[in-house]
Amino acid sequence: MEIKEKLTKLEEKNDSQIKKVGQTLTNLVQKLEDKTNNQNKTQEDKLLDQNTKLGKIISENIKKLEQQSNNEFSKFKGKVDAQITNSNQKFE
Repeated sequence: MEIKEKLTKLEEKNDSQIKKVGQTLTNLVQKLEDKTNNQNKTQEDKLLDQNTKLGKIISENIKKLEQQSNNEFSKFKGKVDAQITNSNQKFE
């Protein structure tokens, strides 16, 4: 075989190996990106779940505070009404 033929075959073999390595690297990068995306998605899901739970807790606490406020206001209003009634009776 001539040197040119040997050189051509070596170049072809080298090109083929470079393509294989390039494809392998591309596949590895894709797998890494997929894994990273899945981990990020899982973290996002966990954060959304936590936010939902916190939102429910906050909503429940607001309702409790509103109820307590309404109860306190009702007690106060009752006392004021009683005082007004007593004052009116004294003036009658």
